[in-house]
Amino acid sequence: MDGSLKGAETLRNSINDRLANVRVGFDNALLSISTGISLYETGFDSKSWIADADTKLYEVKQTKRIGRSV
Repeated sequence: MDGSLKGAETLRNSINDRLANVRVGFDNALLSISTGISLYETGFDSKSWIADADTKLYEVKQTKRIGRSV
């Protein structure tokens, strides 16, 4: 990756495109991934970098849940 947000989003989208028709389990559910993308910022230690990515992942998952319940 080139270290940019756009590069990370492109990688995520590429993975999801490849998974778009993958079905798993007994109910033949579609497979997808959720990602929390965090760019390294000066002063981040590994714990704060992972915590930032985890927060962003939670936000993505919440958005997907809201979209399904509507």
